[in-house]
Amino acid sequence: FSLSTMSQTVRDASWQALSSGLRELEKGGFEAALPYIHTAIKTMLEGTPTPYTTLKDELFFACIYAQACAGLVELKKLHKGNLWHQMALVSSKLGLDLALQPEHRVPLIRIGIKSNFYLGNFTTAANLIKLVAPMNLPENSKLELMFQKCHQEDYKEVSEPYYVSKYICFLTWRMIRGNKISLCDFCKATFRPGLTQKCTFCSHPLTEVENS
Repeated sequence: FSLSTMSQTVRDASWQALSSGLRELEKGGFEAALPYIHTAIKTMLEGTPTPYTTLKDELFFACIYAQACAGLVELKKLHKGNLWHQMALVSSKLGLDLALQPEHRVPLIRIGIKSNFYLGNFTTAANLIKLVAPMNLPENSKLELMFQKCHQEDYKEVSEPYYVSKYICFLTWRMIRGNKISLCDFCKATFRPGLTQKCTFCSHPLTEVENS
């Protein structure tokens, strides 16, 4: 039983779980998608001795979808609490930074547009509208009007946070303050230092780097 045969068996099993997760995601079932995606990741991590190299692309793909779904679940909670500032931060960061398939970025970007426009962050809202403009979404005519409003407002950012960091913590979903972050060198998830020693998505050890 060779390593290549083992890897293909693991690929098939993990893809089956991941496909189920993607189907749930496309239906808007973010909570339902997460267990399938976590199963896919666990299958890859436990099914071969060298998952970070042998299954590098497949594992990375599953991890960024786990990050997206976890973020969407958090956004749902934030929306219930009318926490618009935090919604704007999380949705914009994930919508812009995660290398998702274009159609799977749409839920994050929609929330980012809505929350940033509501807060008067017209540069951020306009940039997000530009991302989805080529996708021919049902709400395109509404987005065009919103973009015009951003232009009329001279793309000002009314609610830009007083402390700006490029990174959010993927456990607390808050902006990381301070000089350091804990970075997963594999899937690029970021965490506040001291919260966890391993990535909560792919179990890869974390490295402490400058928050710059």
